[in-house]
Amino acid sequence: MGASEIHLIWLLSGEFVLLIIIAFAIATPAMYYGSSLWLDRFVYRINPGVLLFLWAGIISLLVAWLTVGYKAYRVSRSNPIESLRNE
Repeated sequence: MGASEIHLIWLLSGEFVLLIIIAFAIATPAMYYGSSLWLDRFVYRINPGVLLFLWAGIISLLVAWLTVGYKAYRVSRSNPIESLRNE
């Protein structure tokens, strides 16, 4: 109804990206604590840095955004008449 493809993709994938960010914010402290407990058992120990978790969050956000963005792109390019005809 007059919206551009970029606007439709943003509308369809924006809320999903927000959920990924919230899930990352909840899971990061738990994973940091769990990995610290697990790594304490080794003789040669490394400290899991914040950068490691930041990269994991960025990569997971990128994969999720590419997946949802691709599906949203396909939906934005589809003809609405075809979907209405099938229903």
